[in-house]
Amino acid sequence: MPNAKIPVSILGGTGLVGRALAERLLDHPNFKLGLVVGSASTAGKPFKDVWIDKEGALEKHYGDSLWTAAPWPEGLEDVLVSSTEDLLATSSDGHYVVSAIAPRLGKIEDQLQAAGFVVFSISPHARQLPENPLIVPEANGDMLLSAISARSPHQPVPLIKSPNCVTCGISVVLRALDDAYGVDGVAVTTFQALSGRGDAKYDPKLVLGQVYPLAGTAEKTGEYQRMELLRIFPQLKKCSVAAHRVPVQTGHFVDIKVQCRNKVKDAGDVARVLRSFNPLDGLDLPSQPAQPIIVCEEPGRPRSIDDNSHSNGMAVAAGNIRTDDGMFDITLSVVLNNVSRGAYGAALLNAELYDLHVAPWVRETRDEQQMPFIDQVHLGTDTEYQCGGCECQFVGKRDWCLNCGSDDIHEYTCALSY
Repeated sequence: MPNAKIPVSILGGTGLVGRALAERLLDHPNFKLGLVVGSASTAGKPFKDVWIDKEGALEKHYGDSLWTAAPWPEGLEDVLVSSTEDLLATSSDGHYVVSAIAPRLGKIEDQLQAAGFVVFSISPHARQLPENPLIVPEANGDMLLSAISARSPHQPVPLIKSPNCVTCGISVVLRALDDAYGVDGVAVTTFQALSGRGDAKYDPKLVLGQVYPLAGTAEKTGEYQRMELLRIFPQLKKCSVAAHRVPVQTGHFVDIKVQCRNKVKDAGDVARVLRSFNPLDGLDLPSQPAQPIIVCEEPGRPRSIDDNSHSNGMAVAAGNIRTDDGMFDITLSVVLNNVSRGAYGAALLNAELYDLHVAPWVRETRDEQQMPFIDQVHLGTDTEYQCGGCECQFVGKRDWCLNCGSDDIHEYTCALSY
């Protein structure tokens, strides 16, 4: 990793998620804040003024007994809001973008991609297009390299998408269960915090003191979640989602019921499976939690407010585990921080995975493509290496496989073609 930090610009940077990401980038070891890109009405203004106005508006709208405005971080003191044109005028070389824009503005992501930027997006725009990988690193991180390696080295990197905030969290749990028991069907009921709507405000009469069902409303939350789960877990035979909003600032609560192909021993075994699940161990991503799933043994846990901040909000909390439902093999409750784990942290984790473990392969491949033909010709024999995990082959010693992550790398000799 070079000493110079990589700038990360934020598209939709004045929104709730963008503000949280800007603060996180103040102390990120590999990345630094690039441009904070806002709308035409905010471009050119001090970021501090926009931050204070938007946070204050939310607190006033919902009341300070429910909503606490995020304080202004002093490290952002000199930042001005930039325009999309400002971002497009900068060099895309060694410059990432995290996008948190509304889907109706998705064409801006397409423009940035065409200009050569690598875009990590939480926006629903183009999320279901097969050429854009939909990635939750713990659940299907291997698909990131697969999607990029399937493209020509001269094509721009696809939009790297994160799913809906609920999907970001529960996919971690479902992958652990699928690896252990084989998940055939899942029924999901969500009770989602108000901050999941960003700076958009509900009529208080709809959400204060009661549960607001989202089915049939303008929000497509439940539909998004179902489509995303079916894409991340293509083996699912049945998937049902019912989404709701509840009067909580941060912390989505999700009830999950699972049907499995293999026998589930008991709740204790499920807890063990969840605790031991850690597929990113050893990848050294700065934002990955030491333990992605925290199991709560105490009755009445997890809870939206009390359990949304494990590992700075990047770990999900699971509890209320049962294996005696009478219809489902496993039932449990999950809480996830929708702002960190479910939004900016999801994109940031994808950016770290790409930067540390995919971009080196991309650069290597493009360099090879640009070599004169004579330099690609090997006479006689040469030393190559093979991965014992996926059996791919490559020239040049590596400690682990860029394709599957295995560290079972061994040397062998073969004749190379002209």
